Amino acid sequence: LPGYSDETPPGVTPVECVVRGLEVQVFDLGPLLEDAATVVDFLLFSIVELRTGAWYHNISMTAEHAALLMDPPAHARVEDGPEGCGCVAQGRVNVTLRPDASGTILLLVTVTDVGEEGLPTVAVTNTATITVVAVNDAPSFLLATPLLLVTQDGGAFALPGFASAVSAGPLDEQDQALTFHVKRISGPMEGEVAQLDALPVVTPEGTLELAVGSALGSRGSGNTTWEVYLQDNSGVLNTGHDTSPSIYFRIEVMKRPAAV
Repeated sequence: LPGYSDETPPGVTPVECVVRGLEVQVFDLGPLLEDAATVVDFLLFSIVELRTGAWYHNISMTAEHAALLMDPPAHARVEDGPEGCGCVAQGRVNVTLRPDASGTILLLVTVTDVGEEGLPTVAVTNTATITVVAVNDAPSFLLATPLLLVTQDGGAFALPGFASAVSAGPLDEQDQALTFHVKRISGPMEGEVAQLDALPVVTPEGTLELAVGSALGSRGSGNTTWEVYLQDNSGVLNTGHDTSPSIYFRIEVMKRPAAV
């Protein structure tokens, strides 16, 4: 940085300092919502000097828990501090946050005054905190087929892989518990016909469990439409989403061929 002027503002009595005084004031950022912003530009620090005189500053930054950042923090843009604020410079910085990551980032700001006029070099480090709050992502899945053809009196059976690509979300959500919900949308209600002995169930692994009724004739055939969606156990705090979009499928129970 260029040297700063030592001109005394009106009404201020200059004080000669034998030892320099230097303060670095940092400003925390957050809480930010995960994925709400990718690039964040903010005021990171102010440099406060407690003596008159001019010298040069070297500024460096390092980040702890940098896995939450896409890139190392950019060099600060240093500007003259606002008049009357007691600081000679302020630094703004932008950081690029990694998607689907939350936690605390520590930015260590070191300001070094290069010694001159026989004075020693002075280095001051302070730490700013960036807090990123987790936001739950919706789970997702695919269905192998939108139509199941079964024969009446088929009994109970399981269809592995009926739901595939079952995902709780990004890597930081893989420990969530997942539950499939199945609801009837159209077709005869349970008990009105004997098509199914029990409501369809989809296990967390994606297996469809179904029991086809044993009634014969028209009471044992027909079709119903079902809705299935996936829910995790992390809730909707901080504008999160715990439920996948619904997917619909149809079960058609065909009459058993007549005996010859």
